[in-house]
Amino acid sequence: MTSASADHGRIPAVFRSLGVADGGTPRFEAPDGLGSPQYWVAGATFDADRDGRLDVFLAEWYPEVGSKLFRGLGGRGHWLGVELGRAGTGGLGANVSVYERGRAGQASALIGRQEITASTGYASGAAPIAIFGLGDHSVVDLVVNEARVRNVAADRLVAFGGRGCAAS
Repeated sequence: MTSASADHGRIPAVFRSLGVADGGTPRFEAPDGLGSPQYWVAGATFDADRDGRLDVFLAEWYPEVGSKLFRGLGGRGHWLGVELGRAGTGGLGANVSVYERGRAGQASALIGRQEITASTGYASGAAPIAIFGLGDHSVVDLVVNEARVRNVAADRLVAFGGRGCAAS
């Protein structure tokens, strides 16, 4: 997702991944309607309503135009949000990886990996939560830095601390 516009200035430009070409170069399909002079100075992605789908807030430079909030409605698969700690840095900089159930640490079973951050781009802050789309996986293994938690149920936000996971 970018803060450039598509659909002739009405929505953010979202580029769909087409995978990786030979040599490791990522490929993307561009959305329709690119080329409008409209763009938003910042485009923050976060789960505003805590439903597991990423929402997008586009900050407009000119107040008379107005900023936009797009609620994520797509996707029918499972999801998992991971929050680290409740005080201090909130786990900023930690690496969070999600694997197929029973296969933590196996590269071929990796579903996703993210670093906990409080930024989603220029001038765009967000809660330090990693959100993963899990597809059909309803139970996964979670690795935070070197700590492993097995059999984590999907479709929820989990708080990870020194004593393991707890559902929120």
